[in-house]
Amino acid sequence: MSIIIVSALVRTVFGTLSSAALREVGAIWGLQDDLESLESVFCTIQLVLQDAEIKQRKSPPIQNWLLKLKDVAYDAENVLDRIATFGLRRRADSERGVQHKLTSFLSDRDVCKDTELDPLQRLLRERLQGRRFLLVLDDVWNENQVVWDDLKEVLRCGSKGSVLLVTTRIEKVALMMATMDVHHIGCLSEEDSWFLFRQRAFTTGVEEESHIAIGKTIVKKCGGVPLAIKALGSLMRFKSHESEWLAVKESEIWQLSDDENDIFPALRLSYYNLAPQMRQCFAYCCLFPKDHVMKEKQLIQLWMANGFVPSQDQNDLYFSGHLIFKELVWRSFLQDVEINSKGDVTCKMHDLMHDLAVSIMKHETCIPEYGKVMEIPKTLRHLSFDIPSIWANLDNKRKLKFPGDGSLRSLICHKDKLTSYEKVDVSSSLLKQRNLRALHVTHYGIKKWPNIVCKLEHLRYLAMSCFGIKRLPESLTRLHNLQTWKLMNSEELLELPRGLKVMKSLYLLEIERFDSLLCTPPGLGDLIYLRELSIFIVGQDASHQIDQLKELNLGGSLSIGGLENVSNTEDAKKANLITKNDLTSLGLLWTDGAEKTHSTDYYEELLQGLQPHHNLEAIRINSYQGSKFPNWMSALALKNLKKVSLESCRRCEHLPPLGKLPSLTDLYLYEMDSLKYLDDERYVNGEIPFPVLTTLSISDMPNLVEFRRGNSVESIACLKEIEIIRCPKLRGLPFLPTQRFGYRGSISATLLGSLRFLTSLTSLKLSHIPELAAFPEGFLQNNNALENLRIESLAITTLSNVLDNLSALKALRLRNCNHLEFLPEGLKNLGSLETLNIFGCDGLRLFPAATMEHLSSLSSLTIGNCKKLKPFSGPMNQTTALRSLHLNWLPELKDLPESMQLFSALQWLCISYCEGLCSLPDWLGSLESLSALRIGQCKNLSSLSDGFKTPESLWFLHIYGCPELEKRCKKPEGEYWPKISHIPTIIIGGKYVQGQEVV
Repeated sequence: MSIIIVSALVRTVFGTLSSAALREVGAIWGLQDDLESLESVFCTIQLVLQDAEIKQRKSPPIQNWLLKLKDVAYDAENVLDRIATFGLRRRADSERGVQHKLTSFLSDRDVCKDTELDPLQRLLRERLQGRRFLLVLDDVWNENQVVWDDLKEVLRCGSKGSVLLVTTRIEKVALMMATMDVHHIGCLSEEDSWFLFRQRAFTTGVEEESHIAIGKTIVKKCGGVPLAIKALGSLMRFKSHESEWLAVKESEIWQLSDDENDIFPALRLSYYNLAPQMRQCFAYCCLFPKDHVMKEKQLIQLWMANGFVPSQDQNDLYFSGHLIFKELVWRSFLQDVEINSKGDVTCKMHDLMHDLAVSIMKHETCIPEYGKVMEIPKTLRHLSFDIPSIWANLDNKRKLKFPGDGSLRSLICHKDKLTSYEKVDVSSSLLKQRNLRALHVTHYGIKKWPNIVCKLEHLRYLAMSCFGIKRLPESLTRLHNLQTWKLMNSEELLELPRGLKVMKSLYLLEIERFDSLLCTPPGLGDLIYLRELSIFIVGQDASHQIDQLKELNLGGSLSIGGLENVSNTEDAKKANLITKNDLTSLGLLWTDGAEKTHSTDYYEELLQGLQPHHNLEAIRINSYQGSKFPNWMSALALKNLKKVSLESCRRCEHLPPLGKLPSLTDLYLYEMDSLKYLDDERYVNGEIPFPVLTTLSISDMPNLVEFRRGNSVESIACLKEIEIIRCPKLRGLPFLPTQRFGYRGSISATLLGSLRFLTSLTSLKLSHIPELAAFPEGFLQNNNALENLRIESLAITTLSNVLDNLSALKALRLRNCNHLEFLPEGLKNLGSLETLNIFGCDGLRLFPAATMEHLSSLSSLTIGNCKKLKPFSGPMNQTTALRSLHLNWLPELKDLPESMQLFSALQWLCISYCEGLCSLPDWLGSLESLSALRIGQCKNLSSLSDGFKTPESLWFLHIYGCPELEKRCKKPEGEYWPKISHIPTIIIGGKYVQGQEVV
């Protein structure tokens, strides 16, 4: 049986009832009495909800009542939120200088008096009125004295001698409710616990010795709680193997069979012990698929949008959500907490926890499964999906079906970037979903975004794509409840709505890829609740000046652009960055190419005035025109700094003492024209330079000569990855324990030769080195740990001897090496090679089939855009392990080589832009493992041979850009349709003709 949660929603209604905007409109419309009456009704209901939610598992009538109550509560909350939104709009219009006229948009004011809201209260009074009663309140958790006092008033209707018996596990509750001495029952003893467990677990009377020892350990986990002991005993009754008992003993959570007595013992006990808002926050996580990596920030934003996070002050809203997240992690409802490469805190849910959350949200959510039509509940509130899982639910125009009553509150798509045949139109159905609180659909398939979104007045969370949009309309500022606004794919976005300052509820404004943005709206300093802002661009007028940031308590990531418009150092200090202790990432950006009207002293003083708080973890400085950096860029001021990016600071001759930053892990230096050395600091008392640096990238530094003056740095101890691009004067490398190395641009013989000292190297990329026609003698002979080698756009004619000693190599990519004529003999020595990619090597003529016999580990092969190449020429005598083969842009490919018949493990075959190919052979059907076949843009491929048949293993076929073949494979009249009709999933010309799943 599923679980209905109402208490959290009731708390949300209370929050709306107490909002200033609602009170203001209530006073204008004369609704004070109605609102107070509604608040009283919900207060009474709340007294019994905790117990009703627990007891519903054994009482279908209670659960049915809760379900109806929740529907009515949702309706009431929608109405109240519309009134409050009207108040917010009225304030905003007043700020805009608009003479606002009251309109009566609320036609059902009587909803506020709906008598269906208190059936349990009325039923209790009717049953107890004037009677002597014994009322048992079992397992009470509520610690609120006010709630208990209110409940006592309800119970005064009984006659003298009535008794209320309360059981609880919390001492504070017992003392609060008691009118006489508290009786401590305590837990079962170990002996009694084992006796109860044996009654359930060993019903046949047979007790295995090994089971007894394990069982006693399991019983101890139950802590003497009879309910848990009985539940686990019943579970173990059906487990006969010792391994099964061990699995239960070692598991932290358990799940019983799905019948009328179904419970998750440890889970539900813990779940019911959560505060109502925590229960709802936990249950909401089921909208994310199993094993999905969830971001803490996004979870909290979605909880906020749905009103799950209680707070006395909107300033504390996110922090309250953070505390809920920490508590859920502490109680193991969420787990596997990590920090990803972008600094985001992430987590997962255990599968059993996910099952519990789904059971709780069963009546309100719909989670599509691959190839199945969704059974949409009438009370659907939240819908999440990824594109492949909803194909069965689309109409012939690829439009997603929604419930027609507008009950939806959350719509989340888990995929941001789609292929052309994955795009889905949800826009036409959104207009009916006027009660949406959270909308996350950021893929490119959405049409007419702004016109739809601006009408969703309840919206609090919006993640939308700005692909192809240059300006956002002013109508979006009518979203007065919006808290979280994420603008994705914003490469072309030039302007935001100028009236943004009236969106007073805005908490986060995130703009992905904002480089094209010309300006930010005026008056952003008026957004007093704003806590995260991706970009602020300083303008010349007062409403765009940097002092707009002064009173904003910003955290997360902030970039400040247009710094050339800051008048003086004192104005820079008005940004108050040094007090913003929640900022983790800061970008300080001057416009590259802007007229340099100031001296270097001006820039240096200005940057000095922009000192951030010492909690900062990442900084980016772009197009700074001073000759030196401020003294706050030191270990003393920025001890937590992990990432530094300095770009186009062309006048700077020296770097700040970055080598002494104790936490620096990532360093990026681009277009530092005047820089000759990366580090010229003195290290004493055992100091080592860059003690934890793992990633170093340097690019377009025409005068860089050495890592350190005199090249005296012997090692950067922790360096794992280094990339060097266009540093023509760099003489060499010190000893580095680096594992990944990439070089692009002109290179000296000394530097190239120094690669032999990188003996720990596992990945190497060399590209666009025009003067390199041959590798030096002994090149890569000492690099036997190398696993990934990429050679791109070099003028080399041979790879002779280069591959001979690379026994650990797993991936080899040769790209745009037009002078390379033959593959080296050493290729046969690469027994560990798993991936081989050859692309754009126009001089290459042969790829002998016999080579495949030696590549015993090769699983993926791509050959493309090699104008003279004939792949797999000559005989081949044994099968290969190849599983994936891509043949693209090969004009010399006239027929598929017969040697391919020995690719018995091949699962994926893609052939595209091979215009010489005219027919597919009979033997293709002998590839017994082939599961997916994609053929595209082979314009002359028009026929299948007479004996052609596809392998029985084939489940996916995609044909496009082959006009004649597409015509012959057309369903159902095409002459080749009978040959392919058995394949489960078929796409012809970009359209699905059979099946729903997507590869």
